[in-house]
Amino acid sequence: MSDYNAATDREPSCLPNLDVLTENGELQPIVSVNSCIPFLATIFNTLYNNSRVAEIRLILKHPSFLKYIEDLEKTEWTLERSWFSRTELYLLTTVVRAVSLLGDTINNRTAQIVWKITIKLISTLPADATDHVRKLFQIAFSNEKVNLEVITNELAKLDLTSTVDQVKTGLRSDATSLYERYITANGDWNQAAMPKDWLFLPLVHIYTKSKNDIKLQSEDKNSVLTVLSLALVLPDLMEKLSPTLRFSRLILVFLCDTIYLDSDVAMLLLNVLSNLLRRYHARLNFRTELPGLSSFTDMFTALCEHFYSNSYGDDDFAMILLVPVAQRHDPHYRKLLWSEHAAALRYLKLSPEKLVLPLKEYLYPEEEDTSLIESYITALVRGVVKKTWCPIPFTIAIHHSAMYLKRMNGLAVRMRTQVEKLRNRDIADALLHYVPPQL
Repeated sequence: MSDYNAATDREPSCLPNLDVLTENGELQPIVSVNSCIPFLATIFNTLYNNSRVAEIRLILKHPSFLKYIEDLEKTEWTLERSWFSRTELYLLTTVVRAVSLLGDTINNRTAQIVWKITIKLISTLPADATDHVRKLFQIAFSNEKVNLEVITNELAKLDLTSTVDQVKTGLRSDATSLYERYITANGDWNQAAMPKDWLFLPLVHIYTKSKNDIKLQSEDKNSVLTVLSLALVLPDLMEKLSPTLRFSRLILVFLCDTIYLDSDVAMLLLNVLSNLLRRYHARLNFRTELPGLSSFTDMFTALCEHFYSNSYGDDDFAMILLVPVAQRHDPHYRKLLWSEHAAALRYLKLSPEKLVLPLKEYLYPEEEDTSLIESYITALVRGVVKKTWCPIPFTIAIHHSAMYLKRMNGLAVRMRTQVEKLRNRDIADALLHYVPPQL
């Protein structure tokens, strides 16, 4: 629980760093003579090994201990790669195991806090503690939090008959075995056993198979359904991940052959992505570095190619393809779609009513890149985009082109003169007499 930072930048790279000292040369509190962490860890382990439920409950009710775990659940951990932090990680692992003995006799508030600490521990424990990580998975997915009734009720609302049947056969045990296979065995103490985005590891694995032209099996579909079910019903599992990282992992489903066209997968994926975009679309940042991804540009290029090669103009896929081309994002993505991958435009038949992002995101602020304006006008004149078959790209092209033509700079005046001479009077009139919508 130290609020200090690691001192790795200060110490010479030639010396081993165990992080006993922090950024200002202070000792970590855990190694001070007053630290009660080693004693508590031993006590909890003894109580757990002897199933002393009454004593465990007494400690959990202690105000100081309650405050400690409440603070732990809220705090971002910065010293988890320190050798000396292992004692506290050992304590927390033992606490989680001890609390699991109490079952549903523990109050909901404490159970929720300990469950969230369990989730944080899974991506914190070192790679030489894999047995503890497996135990945490078993506890996390057998906890009352992952109640079959809750999950089946949520999925039943979506009318996912086959998915509900799958859940009833034991999503909890399936989820445990699914994620256990990704635990790094015999790793180093200063490396995490699982990445922070472990929830999406099956999606990364299936995407890699698809990318290498390995035929997907029925168990791959079940893995995708498990990941999406957990993401929908237990959003706490990805609460600490940035919206951009979540988005980049979820859209991998669209690159896994045509698995996204399966009705159950499509329904779950749409719900998870819609919830994410409605809440966090303004926080998406495609310039940030993402683990395991060389650049988001490469992923967007792959999405464009996959969309017009085998999506059949799928509305959900179209909605996702349009996210990076919103005006708040780098114009590079708009240029890619409207030039190199203009073949995809015709298949973007999504109606404005099905957009998850507000239409305003695509119309304002007005486009400043003149090469994009030229691409928009060219697409309109050549009939690449028409209101009848791709209403959203048509609306975007008309709006930005017309608003630019209203300007008084030299290029805008010359372009307006050319538009006035167009033979296609419908497009010319639409551009010259455009009235922006009231949004």
